[in-house]
Amino acid sequence: MDARVFPLKRTFMGRFGYSMEALTEIKYLAAKEGITLAYFTVIGACQEATLAFYDQENKEYLEKDFDEPLEVVSMTGNLMKKNKEIAVHAHVILGRDDGSTIAGHLISMRMFAGELFLQELDGEINRLLDEKTGLYLMDLEE
Repeated sequence: MDARVFPLKRTFMGRFGYSMEALTEIKYLAAKEGITLAYFTVIGACQEATLAFYDQENKEYLEKDFDEPLEVVSMTGNLMKKNKEIAVHAHVILGRDDGSTIAGHLISMRMFAGELFLQELDGEINRLLDEKTGLYLMDLEE
């Protein structure tokens, strides 16, 4: 495993307003505050979501829409530069009213209500295309 150490910078706590799109709002916060590297968690509830599963053989995301009220049991992610722009990458576990869950790579999520905890890191990482996986992975070389 490749790894680097990044000192902590600022910590943000935020609240999503009704019907806000989660990833768009996180990216907006990053742009507004000049954040280029961070990790975050979110809890709350959403009105609808689009998740994806990465088909490793075909190297493509398969998307599925969930047009129903769901609990955001856990959402975790990071933001860093990809192609010179800030990119938000998140995975989520969503709970249904019967106690079952769905999970995957988050494409979009329209919030009902939610809380964000974001930890900014001091430094910068870029995502680069990895030919073997077809994914944009963290470049941890200094």
